[in-house]
Formats: sequence, C-alpha cells, structure tokens
Amino acid sequence: MKNKINFIKYILLYGTVVLSALHVNSQALYHGQELINEHPTGNICYLYVDSITKNTKGKHCYEMQVRPIFTNPTHPLNNESLILVSQITNYHRKEYPQVKTCATSLDGKTSLDNIYGDDENQIFTPLFSTEFKSRKTQYDFFVTISSVNKMPTRTRLHQMEMFKELNIDCVNLTKI
Repeated sequence: MKNKINFIKYILLYGTVVLSALHVNSQALYHGQELINEHPTGNICYLYVDSITKNTKGKHCYEMQVRPIFTNPTHPLNNESLILVSQITNYHRKEYPQVKTCATSLDGKTSLDNIYGDDENQIFTPLFSTEFKSRKTQYDFFVTISSVNKMPTRTRLHQMEMFKELNIDCVNLTKI
C-alpha cells in the first residue's frame, strides 16, 4: 500500500512538472557563456533562481527572484537579488484588458491556441523583466525562457547612462 501511495505521489509530482508553463525550480543554478555588447568574452556566467511564485496580474504569470553572477566582479548587479515579472502576452487580443495572460503557444501560432486555459502542455511563459534607475543609470534585466524545455536560455543586463550603453548577456544557459 505504501508503494502505491509513493507511486501516486511520484506521478502527481511528475505530471505537475511536465504540465507547467514554466520548468524553473527555486534554488536552481544555470550557467552559460558571457557576451559583452554581442562579443564573446570567454567567461562563464551564472543565473541563480532564488524563488518563483505565481503573480496575480494574469493567467500563467509569475514572479522570479534571481541573482545574476558574473566571473568579472566589476560588472553591475553582480550577485544582486532582482525580482523579475513575467510579461503580459495578449495586449493585441480582444480579450485584453479584461483577461490577461503571460503565456504564448509553443509553436508561436496565435490562432486556435489556448493561452487562457489550464492545459499547459502547449504553452510557455517566454519573458521576465525588471527595470530600475540608480542615480543617472538606467538598468533593465531580462530572462528569456526557451520554448523547447521551458527553462531559462538567456539573460540580458542592459545598462544605459547619458553617453554610454552596455549589454551583458549570458547565453546558452543550462541547468547545473
């Protein structure tokens, strides 16, 4: 009997993970290659996901608390905790603003998709972002989610000052 209960727990847990619009766990670490202004640096970069929670702004919307970690300690926001919010994806649809969602279909089609439903097999949450200003510097940070495995695939830190702009990307992210 105990084995059956454990088997059912396993099936329910596995089903929950597989059916999710996002396959990101709290306390997960990803690593990738660093680019500065689209040029490879040869350095490794990391994304640590502290937590992920549902967001009430729409269906399939989440908040993700992350820490970008760069091997160059002088990079801005290195190892700082950031709260990112998934982006609304249905601004162009007639259901908006009464119904909001942060999901899009895996195949990229916008007709006959079900981004509002509970079946998350064919949808994913593609983009998370945050922005803030510190003194005269504007920071934007993005995490892009893969439609293939529903996990982070890329980060971008965009820093803009009066006469200077900098992009630091962490690409080809894989879970460690």
